[in-house]
Amino acid sequence: MAEAKKSVAANNLLELPQTIVHGDFGVNMVMADLWTGRRTGSFDLPTIERRLGPTGTPKP
Repeated sequence: MAEAKKSVAANNLLELPQTIVHGDFGVNMVMADLWTGRRTGSFDLPTIERRLGPTGTPKP
């Protein structure tokens, strides 16, 4: 857990858009996409937008 907290702080992950929906797989996948994009510098916006569509969450 300590390593995860360090990673969150080091990568400013708390500054990413956040949606809290318990058990919502689509939002969890979007958060994974955003995290990966932060690490690689490449975001797949069409995939992110497609995954957000069914959740009712606005596009980034």
